[in-house]
Amino acid sequence: MNIARAIALEPKLIVLNEPLSSLDMVVQKQILFHLKKLKEKKGLSYLFISHDVFAVSVLADQVAVLDGGQIVENTGISHLLSCSHPSSRRLIDASLGGTS
Repeated sequence: MNIARAIALEPKLIVLNEPLSSLDMVVQKQILFHLKKLKEKKGLSYLFISHDVFAVSVLADQVAVLDGGQIVENTGISHLLSCSHPSSRRLIDASLGGTS
């Protein structure tokens, strides 16, 4: 509901802080792809804050990884899996089911 309110105002930028965290997987996927479609159709930009690497990969063009409030890695989405900072690796490994 809050996403719909934000879009109704026709902004250029929407800040989404863990917008999928309390939703089941089916609803998460539906919202992600709806957000992607809106991004393309209306030329929206998102500041998408999430620990979910899959969700980030669906919406992002650029990714910044933070550790202790500092940006430790900033890369295009196509290079996300090759990030080398330990915080980036832990996030990616956890998302891929790794144990690091």
